[in-house]
Amino acid sequence: MVQKANMPCWYPVTNTKGETRRPHIQCNCGQLMSVGNHHIHMDGRVTASFYHREVPEKGCGWHVHLHLLDYDQGEWLPGRTEQEASKDFD
Repeated sequence: MVQKANMPCWYPVTNTKGETRRPHIQCNCGQLMSVGNHHIHMDGRVTASFYHREVPEKGCGWHVHLHLLDYDQGEWLPGRTEQEASKDFD
C-alpha cells in the first residue's frame, strides 16, 4: 500500500479471523489511522468532524467533515472498547 500526501482515502480492515473491523483512513498528510471516536454511518458519513491534531511531528492540522467514498462496511458507533480494539489483531 503506497501512502501519498494529499490523497485521503479509507481502507477496509479485517482481523486474522476474517472479521470486518472499523475502517482506517489515510489523512491528507499520508498517515494511516483509525477514526475510533467517530460515528461512521452506513452511507460513509463520519461524524463528528475529523481533526488531525498538530502535535509536534505527528499531526498536520487537517480538519474536515469526512465522507468515505464508495463505503460499504456498515455502521460503526463512536468509541471502541478494549475488547473491540483487541479483535483487530486476533
